[in-house]
Amino acid sequence: SDVFNPHIGWQDKLTALAISNLRAQPDLKDMLGDDIKKAVKETVSDPTTWTLTRDGLTITFGQYAIGPYAAGMPEAHIPWTDLKPYVAQDLQPTTLPAPTPKPTP
Repeated sequence: SDVFNPHIGWQDKLTALAISNLRAQPDLKDMLGDDIKKAVKETVSDPTTWTLTRDGLTITFGQYAIGPYAAGMPEAHIPWTDLKPYVAQDLQPTTLPAPTPKPTP
């Protein structure tokens, strides 16, 4: 309830947005099965998989959660603008930390 309005069906919308984001990633789209909805919904409902930054919400999926081992630990990035109708009234994304750059291999 600190992040999302509990009286709105945010889980279904977040699930749809996460699936859309995952399928839009070129490295992942061919690894995702057609039956990922249940696994995605379970993960997006677990706040321990979330990273909140001022840019948006990132959901990290465990290995094998939505694809083969080769998919690694995929992440879905959803901007706050897409989540605005579902966000708790008191949450101010601009006060959140900036995203941390990924280390280059």
